[in-house]
Amino acid sequence: MKQVSDNIAHDLRTPLTRIRNNLTALETEVDEAHAGRVQALIDEADGLLGTFSALLRIARIESEGDRAAFADVDLNVLLQDLVELYEPLCSDKGQRLELTILGSLQLHADRDMLFQMISNLVDNASKYTPADGVIRVVASRDGDDIRLLVTDNGPGIPEAARKKVFQRFYRLEASRGMLPGNGLGLSLVAAVVELHQGEIRLHDNHPGLRVIIRLPVQTDDYQSE
Repeated sequence: MKQVSDNIAHDLRTPLTRIRNNLTALETEVDEAHAGRVQALIDEADGLLGTFSALLRIARIESEGDRAAFADVDLNVLLQDLVELYEPLCSDKGQRLELTILGSLQLHADRDMLFQMISNLVDNASKYTPADGVIRVVASRDGDDIRLLVTDNGPGIPEAARKKVFQRFYRLEASRGMLPGNGLGLSLVAAVVELHQGEIRLHDNHPGLRVIIRLPVQTDDYQSE
């Protein structure tokens, strides 16, 4: 199933991009009464393209295990950049985004993938956290590992589903049709964690979700160089 979904994403992305571009051109030619319908189709195409891009990125991470872009990363700067990006979004929804960094944190990693991984977690937390809720990101050093903690005040994930949510396209029944998403966000997070030889665990935050990620400061391939 994973191979089939990867092949479909690869084969359909190009024609879908062509359709999307044609719709954009059409939007300038139709009258105002029809422009809204064309824009709705463009939005649908963008959503599908986003799904395909996520699938292909997950497939690339899982199949290639490419560490060519690994370098020494200043996690303090990365997290501050990420919070600066998401604070306005959370503020608009009445949420508070808090960042705690304990010490100066460096690790050998792919900065772009790491940024995407944590972004997915914060984005998920914001999606499910109610107004007046708090989203916390905490980073610290624990021996030879970096410990990342992301918590929210949302509905959380039942214990029976905590392994399933890392599967592609899996979404909890309560969120289907109510919140936007394609069920790939946590799949990408898990793929990035595995690439970095780390581990991820989900716990109850009473209420909400606690995501705990441990990443080695140095991966095996770096240590053997």
